[in-house]
Amino acid sequence: MDVFDYCLDNGLIALSKICQCGGVMHIQKYTEAIDGFVYRCIECRRRISVREGTFLSRSKLPLTKILMIGNFWVLKRAYGTENSEVSAVQWYNYCRDVSSWKMNTLTQVLGGVGSTVHIDETVLIKRKYNRGRLQANQQWILGVVYDTTLRKGYIEAIPDRSAAVLVPINKRLVLLGTTVHTDEWSGYRQLSNQE
Repeated sequence: MDVFDYCLDNGLIALSKICQCGGVMHIQKYTEAIDGFVYRCIECRRRISVREGTFLSRSKLPLTKILMIGNFWVLKRAYGTENSEVSAVQWYNYCRDVSSWKMNTLTQVLGGVGSTVHIDETVLIKRKYNRGRLQANQQWILGVVYDTTLRKGYIEAIPDRSAAVLVPINKRLVLLGTTVHTDEWSGYRQLSNQE
């Protein structure tokens, strides 16, 4: 199977698109295009790249190299020196950003009757010389661990650790009937009052 067919079969490139004029655009061979194919409108005969509107659109690398870089990123391996190091680093950063965005948009629910989740929060700060009082620019992080064997959990940056912040997140993430273990911070007291 060739790389272009792989991209089509896995939904990375659509089989057809709708043109600005309203006509249907189909894939057509075009040797001057980077991938050897373009979309061409039946009505107005306009051509656009098959990468347009996809995550591939901003790159001039061949599809094989993009997929290879993605594969190395998934496997957590360093990419070879076939491309410039800058290209590989940019693609690794892009893969990380896209996967972070996707993880943040997924609706995840943890726990259930008979299950236990552990919730805790921590603050990320930098003290000068590891001394002194807490700085104003501290960042609170909430972590929820559900199943360590399946590596299921959740992490989120929060503005503070008040009940007004913690309770809605818990309602969104943790199913009713779940046993919740915390460090007994006062912000968690309202969790036992949830219906």
